Amino acid sequence: MSKHIQPLTRIDGTNTHTALGMVIDSGRPGPALLVTGFSASTLRVYDRLAELPSISHLRGRLTLMHLDRLGEAGNGPEQLRALVGPQDDSLFLPFLPDDRLSPKALAQASDEDYWTILAKMAALGMISGRGVNDRRIIALRAEMRA
Repeated sequence: MSKHIQPLTRIDGTNTHTALGMVIDSGRPGPALLVTGFSASTLRVYDRLAELPSISHLRGRLTLMHLDRLGEAGNGPEQLRALVGPQDDSLFLPFLPDDRLSPKALAQASDEDYWTILAKMAALGMISGRGVNDRRIIALRAEMRA
C-alpha cells in the first residue's frame, strides 16, 4: 500500500476494526473532498483512482467512505467529523443494486462515478484536470458558487 493511501477504520467497543473507507493524502496542502457511497461503488472507484500514476501529486486529501459500514451506534456527525476531519466539499455516489444491473450498466455507472470525482477534484484544484472533460469541471465549479 502506498504511503499516500491509508485505510479509514473505526475500533468499536469490542476492539474490532471496521474498514470504513480509504484516505488518499499526499501531504501537500489543498482542499479536502469527502466522497460517500455504498461500499460496492466506492471500492470500484477507489480501485481506479489508486491506479492513477499521478495520484501522488494530489493536492489535499480525498476520503472515500463506505456508508453501509458505518452502523447505527456511535456514528453521529461529531464522531464522523472526528474521524475524517474538516472537509471542503463532498460528493455522494448513488446507490446501485449490483444484482439488478447488467454488467454493462454497472460499468457505465462506475465510469460516471469515476469521472465525476475527477472533475470535482479538478474543480477544487486538487488535480490539474488534464484528460477530464472541461464541461464537467465547469458545471461543478458553477455548482460550488451557487
